[in-house]
Amino acid sequence: MLSENYSIYREANDFYTLEMSKATAECAGTYSAVASNPSGTVSCKCELTVDKGVPSYEIPKFIDQLAQVYAVSENSQLRIRAKVHAYPAVRITW
Repeated sequence: MLSENYSIYREANDFYTLEMSKATAECAGTYSAVASNPSGTVSCKCELTVDKGVPSYEIPKFIDQLAQVYAVSENSQLRIRAKVHAYPAVRITW
């Protein structure tokens, strides 16, 4: 059953169109077209992936720079954090 988000058109020369007015993540999946008459049935299918607005590939860049110098007392805890923006996600090595 198609929702109001979908329309089906039949044009000249037996050309059929399935139109989606607003693609959402819920629309992703397998779509099939089935044609039949008294002589038989044929079908074809495709897979729809809906882009969720993920940015294009981006070179990693530090959002917060590390301090030039860190001083810590002996036997004390030290935590140095690095914040990086990139796509896809990066792996940081120390």
